[in-house]
Amino acid sequence: MRRTDSIAHGRASHTAAASSAVFDDPNLVSSAGLVPLLALAESAGLRRLAGEQLSVPTDKGANAGLKVASLVAGMVAGADSIDDMALLRHGGMGKVFTSAYAPSTLGSFLRAFTFRCPPGRPPQWQSPVGPTSPADHCT
Repeated sequence: MRRTDSIAHGRASHTAAASSAVFDDPNLVSSAGLVPLLALAESAGLRRLAGEQLSVPTDKGANAGLKVASLVAGMVAGADSIDDMALLRHGGMGKVFTSAYAPSTLGSFLRAFTFRCPPGRPPQWQSPVGPTSPADHCT
């Protein structure tokens, strides 16, 4: 039995046609789930609570609530390092965030945090296993 289709005669092309996709619309948000997440965080008072409860010295602590909300959103969107927080500044993210902080600003904010033992509980750093929380360093 003789086949007459192009595959049988070796004329099939295995080369994919060149194509590309460009997502440059200024209204596109790569992580659309951030919109309801940020709305929930706002209604739960995350930004307000962080602004009231966090005390970070110098200018690094300015707008703590917005910075905490940015960090939460970045982690939810898949950022696993300070540099990855740049994803919050791409595409239409500026329409989601009132302020899109540079990754270096968010890193400086995080590095400004310190842990201090309560009065009367001096730090102890002898744990061979390592602490499970910063409070474990206080006696």
